[in-house]
Amino acid sequence: MVLNVFLTGFGLLLRTGLTVACYRDAAFKKRLKEKDFLMQVRLVNSNESGYLVLRKGRLTSTRTQGACLPDLLIEWLDAPTALRSMLKIKPRDFVESMHKEISSGRLRIEFNVASSVWLLLTIREMVIVVSDSGLKSPF
Repeated sequence: MVLNVFLTGFGLLLRTGLTVACYRDAAFKKRLKEKDFLMQVRLVNSNESGYLVLRKGRLTSTRTQGACLPDLLIEWLDAPTALRSMLKIKPRDFVESMHKEISSGRLRIEFNVASSVWLLLTIREMVIVVSDSGLKSPF
């Protein structure tokens, strides 16, 4: 349940931003098609997992994925821990909560450096394009 909330909420927020940015900037749309990205979110205690997949410029979420390794793995110890952090609305509170959970061992994040840097730069560019378009940024 918690993973569904996270994947749906984060996926919808990211998908909205990507769609607006693609509509406003052809170069951004081209950038999205440069690389595929796979993010896995998992709960250790229940073996639940879900995926956000960016493939050929389109973002989808799914509960199952093939045997390939994710570019970004976010692994929560349990559902209450995940929910507590996800409900932080302000970005600063969210980051502080994530840091606290990582320090206590209740959250583990693994990533492919090159792919994750590409994704972060893409999200940064998306925020700039959306903000410059005169629309309120969803971030």
